[in-house]
Amino acid sequence: AGDPQFFPVYVDSIDTGELTVTEPGGGAPPVPRFTVYATNGITVVGHRDLVSPALTLPQSVIKYKDAANASQELAASDTLFDGTYLKPTTEIPRRALRNSAGTGYEFVAVEDLVNDTVPTAPDATVKTTDGLTTVTTIAGNVAGNLPGSRIKYKDESDADAETSSANTDYDNGSNTLRPATQIPRRELKNRNGTGMGVYATAGRLIADTVPNAPIPLKFAWAAGDADTYTWTVTDDEAGSYTTYTNDGGSGTITYNKNGAGFAALSGTIVLAVNDTIVIRRTTSTSNGWSKWA
Repeated sequence: AGDPQFFPVYVDSIDTGELTVTEPGGGAPPVPRFTVYATNGITVVGHRDLVSPALTLPQSVIKYKDAANASQELAASDTLFDGTYLKPTTEIPRRALRNSAGTGYEFVAVEDLVNDTVPTAPDATVKTTDGLTTVTTIAGNVAGNLPGSRIKYKDESDADAETSSANTDYDNGSNTLRPATQIPRRELKNRNGTGMGVYATAGRLIADTVPNAPIPLKFAWAAGDADTYTWTVTDDEAGSYTTYTNDGGSGTITYNKNGAGFAALSGTIVLAVNDTIVIRRTTSTSNGWSKWA
């Protein structure tokens, strides 16, 4: 049968890899052809041969997931080789996580995204108005409620005391917090528990403007007496009186202040310490009384 015959081949097209068979002793010499694959060994990047061995790699892109978890790619950039790995020229910088005011508080880098090690956003710290005491911490992007509030006050013995806790309200107009508790006004009462028509309020307690209790100044007559005893005003009775009443059966009532003579009564009188006062009536058949308040 004779010796086998060899038919050299050469690559006619680098890109498509077409082969041309040559007869012995004729045609172009055989040219070996090389194929460049991606790292997976499947995807062809390009072909080269000994005549044109250099291969310029295409540009590279970086795949990523966007905020909607959809696949995206960065713009292509040149492909570099560091002696071990290929990589795109694009360098992804680290970025600071920012709060709503734009203030950065922590950096996140690509490896944090790849390894799911993105830094945890720090909790917000709520402090008292003076900035000294921490009230509570609130996790980022989570609503938190303020604790209840109390009102501090001094009790009858001047000891520190507090009201019961109430919800903490916020007044947007004045930008202030306040307990939901509303302190009512309280009417001052006499020893019999009867209201005197004047009121103590929280504002007056703080400002030390609680009104004076309108203690009445009362004079009495025994049957047959027209004048009361002369009374010298003490600190207990000194002050301004704005209303006047009497028993209704003593006739015309007049008064003599500091010996200046008897004058008709009105609803208002001002008495100072050491003033003297006498009350006179025109009808004295029965017991009677006269009262300023």
